[in-house]
Amino acid sequence: MKVIRSTKCSLKYATKKKHNDISIILEEYSKVVNIFVDYFWLNPDKADVVSLESINPYELPDLCASFSNQVNGENYLTRKTKDLKGVISGNNVLGTTEIAEKFTQTEATTISTISLGVARIYRRSTSTERLVTINIKEENAGSGLPGEALFTRTLPLSTLEAGKMNLISLDSPIMVNGNYFVTVGFDFKLSTDSLVLYHAAERAELSKNRAYVKIGSDWQPFYWVPQIAISTSLLISVNGCNSELADPEKPAPIPGENRFALRYPLGTGLNYISLINNGDEEFGTITIYDRNGKIISITEHMLTNTPLDISLNGLSGQGIYYMRVSTTTDTQTLKLIGLNAY
Repeated sequence: MKVIRSTKCSLKYATKKKHNDISIILEEYSKVVNIFVDYFWLNPDKADVVSLESINPYELPDLCASFSNQVNGENYLTRKTKDLKGVISGNNVLGTTEIAEKFTQTEATTISTISLGVARIYRRSTSTERLVTINIKEENAGSGLPGEALFTRTLPLSTLEAGKMNLISLDSPIMVNGNYFVTVGFDFKLSTDSLVLYHAAERAELSKNRAYVKIGSDWQPFYWVPQIAISTSLLISVNGCNSELADPEKPAPIPGENRFALRYPLGTGLNYISLINNGDEEFGTITIYDRNGKIISITEHMLTNTPLDISLNGLSGQGIYYMRVSTTTDTQTLKLIGLNAY
């Protein structure tokens, strides 16, 4: 490209107003650049696919069964965050450090391979090889979110291929009991090197969400994060043998019945109470406040069908308190009796 004219200038003696004007110009320039990045690289609106080519060794004879949360007829795509600064299943400015897919199909299975549906890979750095960490994590019984890692594999980003299902073989099969997660760890902030996974189109029911994101140190379902706010599943599958299938999921409660209930522990000197969820698994906020409306505590939890033990250390003693349970689809207030033992 031929340079016709070149100019250099200094801001050393610029006034505060001129600095502000330049900041506005640079902000608008940034928006234009991001538009081109979205169109020529992320381009999520043009990324829909109905099938992906599989990378060998998909012909391995010992694959017993493939488990996935994808539904027949669904498209696989990528989608921008609400602020358009990245994509929900890959690079963004939310502080994402890990994304995960939850599997609930088996009571027990022996996993031998994992498959990732990779939509985009962008590599600009040539001096440093970026790494992707693949984990199988058990479900934390208390929170219903990813817990301890049962398997970890770190791969160079260059070993993955975009637009294909990437199969990752475990060195040794891993026996998993109950629900579990496959997680993908990466530095997902907007940078020179990035990774984006396919996910299903938005689902109408929150109970069908199986995709989770770790922002900072906290795990949340996709629909709970304001910049994501959809129910979906990542295009991740696992292959396992000797599988014991789980019972069908617990149905939602009959309309009009109370979804949440409290159960007091037996014995004395116990500083917790159990919250029972009679409906679908869902993420929510639990607020405890006194009869004057003063908030004592606010916490976020994954509300599964396993009773959730909630600490009552903040209560001042005997008296009436209230617990408000709020999810995306429901809000219920429960009366809570504070005993001297608490």
